[in-house]
Amino acid sequence: MDLSNYIELLKNRGKPLMAIGVNSFALDKESALIAIGFLQEANIPILGGDVFKQLEEKLTLTYDNWSCQKEKYSSNEEYINASLEEAKEYIENYKANRNELVYFELVLPY
Repeated sequence: MDLSNYIELLKNRGKPLMAIGVNSFALDKESALIAIGFLQEANIPILGGDVFKQLEEKLTLTYDNWSCQKEKYSSNEEYINASLEEAKEYIENYKANRNELVYFELVLPY
């Protein structure tokens, strides 16, 4: 399980969420989709995620989110694949308002 590409992506493209009390990073749509690819290579599930929008220089929680329930799947492999696909579909289909900058936080198991 090599997360070096994912971590490097967070460092280079991620927006820190520490200012709003969250110890994580948010990524724009393109970067979030790239991150999902890195997590897929590392066989890491995505528990869910939150959506933020940028207002001036500050990220604000939109209260839009998704999650993937492990209990729905018969195997860990099935769950990992489903969680990655659900995250990808949610991000690809997310409708932002015109001229609105949105960012996605991917919630991982660790």
